[in-house]
Amino acid sequence: MAQIAIRRQSSQDSVDQSITGVPTYSKIIDIIDSRLGSSEFYEIVPARVLKVYSEESDLPIVTVKDEKKRNWSLLYSIDVEVIEDGRVINNIQPLSINFIQLPVIDEVVNLTAHGGTIYYSAPVNSESDVTANIKGLESNDNKVFRNKNAHNRKSYSYHGDTILQGKFGQHITFSGFPDDTGQYVSPLILIGSNQFNDKNQLTYKDGDIHMPHIHNINSFGSAIEISSGNYMTMIEPAFTDFENLLKPLKLGGDQIVVNSDRVIINAKRDTIRNNQSGDIHFFAGRNVNIGATEEINLEVTPGNNISKITLADANSVNPLVKGNELLEMMESLIAKVISFTKVLTDEGEEDGEAVSKKTMGAAAKTLIADLQTLKSNFLSPTDVNKKGKIFSNKIYIG
Repeated sequence: MAQIAIRRQSSQDSVDQSITGVPTYSKIIDIIDSRLGSSEFYEIVPARVLKVYSEESDLPIVTVKDEKKRNWSLLYSIDVEVIEDGRVINNIQPLSINFIQLPVIDEVVNLTAHGGTIYYSAPVNSESDVTANIKGLESNDNKVFRNKNAHNRKSYSYHGDTILQGKFGQHITFSGFPDDTGQYVSPLILIGSNQFNDKNQLTYKDGDIHMPHIHNINSFGSAIEISSGNYMTMIEPAFTDFENLLKPLKLGGDQIVVNSDRVIINAKRDTIRNNQSGDIHFFAGRNVNIGATEEINLEVTPGNNISKITLADANSVNPLVKGNELLEMMESLIAKVISFTKVLTDEGEEDGEAVSKKTMGAAAKTLIADLQTLKSNFLSPTDVNKKGKIFSNKIYIG
């Protein structure tokens, strides 16, 4: 059974062995108490990390049923050197498998034993450094470099906050915000990633290695705010034409604000397990505002007869008119009408008399033929456009 506890004997005078004779009961008790009181017992033992099993290449190869494979049971385990006595202990598992903080090499973790098995807990906060709690600039870890993460700091927070901080400039803060009386009663969740993106705070951090990072939704690489109550987001919209719309609004209360260089929402489709999957739903009790400085694109799969875009009525069968085709048809129609009227006016101008029925009839027949051609070209159903070339077969309007 694995043991990790350490009993440290403190220096005290030895028992006087010159006394002879049979000791009394009380004397024996005094001797035992003096010896027990001169030692310190530790059930939690600090140890320096030698190796972290965090990737496939870190894991040893074992043979299972004549097949060589990686020993995945050692994932997240570590090798350590006990600081007190120099013992090296290998393959120590984390105390919790559901909440894991992987240390870096040379950080100090606490060891404890339970049921005969030794476990490690989170790295000891010896240097107050979120990236690596090690003495000196660098450790022997070849994956996490302290100097390259020097501007990643602990997050500035308030009384009662719960904070999850990563080693690479990210955090989740469960905080609160005061009401009109100054009492912190409104829940607030702040999520931020890539502190280094905030160039405005670098000067302050360079001047103090312990300067914390102040959450700013506009300067993080990516940030999310889930707020309530009087908390007012300071989001700066990328589409500035919305400013007149947003400024009158108090952007507070229960809301979720997301800010990043790119936001991707994808609903994959699994027709095997769930034929109803693959949908994205946006609902608003009042307005849906969409703005972009360049383009807003709505697309469906080309060549798919069931693909369509509907506006105002999801069940609409009223196709939208296509602008280029409408322009082409109208220009052709106008040209044909002008040609018809030109025949009539030119004929009358030549002899100063009314246009003859024969000339009028011929011009009318030509116009009718031209109109039939226009109808056939633009308004008659085809294999591609069921209602004619002028109509969209993808976009329908209510």
